[in-house]
Amino acid sequence: MRQSYADTMNNPGTNPRDDTITQQVSDTLRSAFAAIATADIAPDEKGRWQQRLIAVTNIAKRDVSRAHEQLVRFNDEWNTRLRGKDEPEDETGR
Repeated sequence: MRQSYADTMNNPGTNPRDDTITQQVSDTLRSAFAAIATADIAPDEKGRWQQRLIAVTNIAKRDVSRAHEQLVRFNDEWNTRLRGKDEPEDETGR
């Protein structure tokens, strides 16, 4: 029998993998917001990065796996920005 969304909210911990991803997303969002807050970048650019994180936060409310994917992409782009390069340092193609 398939659980409804409401059932999953009433029974947290029914899927340990989801709990792990949820915690990872939560921790990564917290770190990312802190990194942006302390970054030495222009206020308008800082606002754009923060808006992207707010969007990921909203996605996480509905689909934590998708939010995790978005955070991976965000972190790659943020790290590239901090290095001041247009392409990733490694050759993974991400």
